Amino acid sequence: MRIVFNVTSFGLISVCFTILHSYDGDLDIKLKVPDGTTINLSNNNGGELDDFNETCVMENAASAKAGRTESFLKLVKL
Repeated sequence: MRIVFNVTSFGLISVCFTILHSYDGDLDIKLKVPDGTTINLSNNNGGELDDFNETCVMENAASAKAGRTESFLKLVKL
């Protein structure tokens, strides 16, 4: 799994990752920060489709599922 963090002085802007899995709807993807706080990035999204390829979760995404293709969510609003 490749994870990319874009952080500025204002906080976390986006998280990008690739996860290979045969049924996206099985996955709960979370980010746990050092103080123990958990941020949900994706919860049971994608149904029976495969893989989250080069997926980015962004704080100010235009919509909750912009850029949806057969195999992954490209952009998810936090």
